[in-house]
Amino acid sequence: MPAAGGRSTLKPATRAGMSFSNRESSGLPTRASSRLAVLSAGLVLLLAAPTFGGDDCNGNGIPDAMDIKKGISLDCQPDGIPDECQVSDPIQYAYDSGPVTGLSGDSASVLALTRFIAAGVFPYIGGIAYEGLELPEGTLINAGVWSDPDADGDPSDAVLLESASAVWEIDGSARIVFDLGVEVGGDGASFFVGLWVEGVADWTIGFDTGSLARQGVVVLADDAIDPSDLAAAVPAGSLCPGCDGDWTIRALACDQPWCATGYDVDGDGIPDACEPDCNLNDVPDDEDIASGASTDCDGDGVPDDCQQLEDCDDDGILDICAILPGTGLHRSVWGNAIGYGPPLYRDIVAGIDFNTEDGDSTPGVSDFYTIEWKGALTVPTSGAYQLRFDADDRFRAWIDGVIVLGDNDDPQEPGQGSGSVVIELEAGVPVAFRARFYEESGGERCRLWWTPPGGDELIIPQWAFTPAVDRDGDGSIDLCVEGDCNENGISDDVDLLAGVSDCNSDGIPDTCQPELDCDGDLVPDECVAGVGGLVGTYFSSPEIGIFGELLMARVDPEVFFDWGGGSPDPLVPENRFAVRWIGTIVASRSGLHRFRFNCDDGVRAYIDGVQLVDAWFDQSGGENHQFDLDLVAGERRAIRIEYYENGGSASMRFRWRLPGETDFAAVPTEAMIPLVDVDGDGVADSCAPDCDGDGVSDAVAIAEGLSEDCNENGVPDECDLGFAGDDVIAWWRFEDPADLGRDEGPFGLQLDISGVAASGDTPVVEIPRTGDPDLGSSACDFSNRLTTLDPDRRLSLVESRFTAEAWVRLDELAGDASTPADRQWLFQRKNPTSDGRIEWAFLVQAGNIHEVSGFGVFGSDLLPTGRQLAMVLGTGSATGSEKWCVLSDLQITDGEWHHVSIAWDPFRSEVRFELDGEVDVQRFENRGLNPNAHRFAIGGHVNESGAWNQGIRGLVDEVRIRRGLAPLDEMLDRAYVVVSPDDDDDGIPDECADSPCPGDFDGNGIVDGSDLGTLFTQWGGPGSADFDGNSVVDGGDLGTLFVYWGPCP
Repeated sequence: MPAAGGRSTLKPATRAGMSFSNRESSGLPTRASSRLAVLSAGLVLLLAAPTFGGDDCNGNGIPDAMDIKKGISLDCQPDGIPDECQVSDPIQYAYDSGPVTGLSGDSASVLALTRFIAAGVFPYIGGIAYEGLELPEGTLINAGVWSDPDADGDPSDAVLLESASAVWEIDGSARIVFDLGVEVGGDGASFFVGLWVEGVADWTIGFDTGSLARQGVVVLADDAIDPSDLAAAVPAGSLCPGCDGDWTIRALACDQPWCATGYDVDGDGIPDACEPDCNLNDVPDDEDIASGASTDCDGDGVPDDCQQLEDCDDDGILDICAILPGTGLHRSVWGNAIGYGPPLYRDIVAGIDFNTEDGDSTPGVSDFYTIEWKGALTVPTSGAYQLRFDADDRFRAWIDGVIVLGDNDDPQEPGQGSGSVVIELEAGVPVAFRARFYEESGGERCRLWWTPPGGDELIIPQWAFTPAVDRDGDGSIDLCVEGDCNENGISDDVDLLAGVSDCNSDGIPDTCQPELDCDGDLVPDECVAGVGGLVGTYFSSPEIGIFGELLMARVDPEVFFDWGGGSPDPLVPENRFAVRWIGTIVASRSGLHRFRFNCDDGVRAYIDGVQLVDAWFDQSGGENHQFDLDLVAGERRAIRIEYYENGGSASMRFRWRLPGETDFAAVPTEAMIPLVDVDGDGVADSCAPDCDGDGVSDAVAIAEGLSEDCNENGVPDECDLGFAGDDVIAWWRFEDPADLGRDEGPFGLQLDISGVAASGDTPVVEIPRTGDPDLGSSACDFSNRLTTLDPDRRLSLVESRFTAEAWVRLDELAGDASTPADRQWLFQRKNPTSDGRIEWAFLVQAGNIHEVSGFGVFGSDLLPTGRQLAMVLGTGSATGSEKWCVLSDLQITDGEWHHVSIAWDPFRSEVRFELDGEVDVQRFENRGLNPNAHRFAIGGHVNESGAWNQGIRGLVDEVRIRRGLAPLDEMLDRAYVVVSPDDDDDGIPDECADSPCPGDFDGNGIVDGSDLGTLFTQWGGPGSADFDGNSVVDGGDLGTLFVYWGPCP
């Protein structure tokens, strides 16, 4: 019994998670359970017993040793016992079948014991079997068999005959066998079997309260169990009222010592211990493969998970499995209706054909899930194939990266119900196939048929699919060999064959080489050098006027097209596309130029960033949309033209009428430059250094005398001297508690304050970039905010590149990614209506924003944590769910100060997230933008009812927003290196100053006390007083100064 004062108890198990209460016992659920006979406790059930012949365990009349020697029997161990004797099934002494519950206790150690009466023909006990055992993972279980010397059923004098141990199996049911069967006596002998665990304060053991034998006894202890001393054993019912019955422990009985000493789960007559088990799961490899627990794609009899096999595309399917023709499609399943995050599981399936109403099921998911199938489709006969789908809810399919099914107006409502298409396919030539199914609720159905040339419609058969694409049949997956730099699921070589631009013929799609495209127009710089025209970037347009997924970019010599009912390019659909042309217009003569557009459908035009044409609506091309510019011959003006096609005929005509002319003509190639180069230096203005951000490159500013460069280092003197420029729109520093919302930027976007307080806590003492002191920050809370109406739409930036940065210190972190309350909005540009009308926003704790972004979630496959950085965009819709977001891998996980930023690039479809200098670039598919005259808020979010919530819980400081993609070294928390000193503050680098004599730092013609003061100001560092050039103003320089002391010569 427990030691005095002990706290051991025994009670029916009622803890959460227990699965034993009120369930019927169905026998031992072990691998051999279907072959086990049952004996009621305290009773004897005799089965037909095999002849027991001592050394003739299999009863064939031949001694075991001779059986083994002559090969009649195998002995794989070898232990001198024929294998078939060791794997033959035992019978069982067992408790009565009845309701099974669980008894649990809080002692550190427990021993559960049950009494049985032996049958003379089964005198050997080979081990025990148990069920209903619940223990901490990894717990060691001990099993034993005891004699009952006086046959009175009292275990106090029981003698331990044999014991063994094993680690608890997580399903709570298993058996533990002895090295050799233990003889417990003749017919009618009384004996005990049981198990015990030690040092486990939380245990549950299966118990059958319906058993009639009522032989269950227990030993409870706070320390170790001594199995040779059972004097403390008491009936279970004495500690737990109503718990009369038996433990769910069975004795494995045999007519010989060996029958229960080996497992044979696959029933092949060979002990499992003698069969290969490469993954060490105690199951022979052949059984693993047969049961489906392991794959064997190459059929070599070795589970794939034991071989050093490659998965080059990291899709969870081994390459040797993925390239086997006719084996089906690779399937991924997500537990959400937007296909975001890591899949729940991935496997290979025959094809696309399931309907839950017919009894089909999708394992592990029910409602609100996504399935993606991908692989290669190969047809046996060339010709026209009709593909047809039937889905509940949504379906879309691509062939070689082009949508062929489920392409309707709404990108988030693809192919509801059904749809079909006829496509030409070539026999034996694999095409890349991909399909997605989105299930929300209700019926779950998705089927894909084909009708071959001259044939009947049928579900596309398994033999037509291969889980991966290997077009050249070289045994390697194309994506792994050729790469997929634009991450569209199509290998780069196939992209190039389909017409994806590679203007420099280097075998790499142009859009994958940003390092060769400094202005980010998606065409490498070398391809626009010396040519005329404008760069055209072509996009899908899932909604009218929306620039969606980037499809291609090229240089168009003229913007004068009549596509009719066709398409600009095979990569672009015939309807629902949009184009953006950018570059420079060069005047051929002086005078008034009139520019005219005729188009079907919408057009917008901008000169030097100012919109001069706004005809963003469906039209037939008959209307003239025009503007005038008074230009000087050779004058350059930046131009941007935007166009969308809705449906039907498509045309776009850009013409001009020159001074002195009466007729309009297409703007010729030579009058356009496919890059914005207003200063005419041959370099895109966005690429050329422009240190003061005035739109004129440094080289041109110096050449035309707009800036001085006295030291001839190619940088204007004003930039050599210190921080200047940056194309800042707004800069809120939160320095003055009396004027917390003051904008230090050029446009004076004063912030209105609601609930936000001033704080003296700052991330740094001074701003490294500027040298300015950092005196304060703003303290925000859940419903507080700082807002500006921004009447001139300075912050309406989603159609251009911009960078937004700040320091934040969060006093509260998201608990998870499940609730709106976990979100924290740093910036939000939005009117107080439905979230679908948001323009852009930046969250520093994303919360569950991915769950309410119905138009798409983009980013990596990181499972949402709620603490990630995120950018949210709206479509302009009045529906709250019609927004989309981009999630970063970066996340704030503590309450320290952090520098955060986003750099938005709609042309490359990328967001650059930054956290304390670490960068994460995420790509997205543009699902619609909503540039508008909305209110801008810092530290808060407004919902459609006008209520403010989900704000920053903590501090915000040094908010700066600027045009363009700011380099990291221009962020406010990066030090600015001054190239030249200007100790006399005359605006001229000291090395250029015309000083009358050495040491006359102030230029007054005398080396005197003032100059001595300048030297001591520079003492210990570099400066103009460093006469000896050792980079330190020190005693040697002081001596030199005194040499120069007095009037200059």
